[in-house]
Amino acid sequence: MRTVAMEPNFARRSSRAFVSGGLSGALVLREKGWLGHKETTLHQGDGAIWQVRWKGHLIAWATDNVSTCYNALLTFPRAHVFLFRVSEFTITLPSVT
Repeated sequence: MRTVAMEPNFARRSSRAFVSGGLSGALVLREKGWLGHKETTLHQGDGAIWQVRWKGHLIAWATDNVSTCYNALLTFPRAHVFLFRVSEFTITLPSVT
């Protein structure tokens, strides 16, 4: 595991969701539910996950080959977008209202 991002207001939410990724190349969303924990693979097979950020309802991550954004609120399929700037170790998302 190389990078972890918790959902906004992690301590106040009942789902206690977070995403994690690493050198295996899989980005996994883990959340708590009524009957235990649930794991969902959001991304796999594009190289190591170097950085992940969760801001508002958007989850953004950077791999060796591509930067990707996912709408966690509406569970839209992931889309390769250019709404954020990626530097070596930082992902900056636009403000979410």
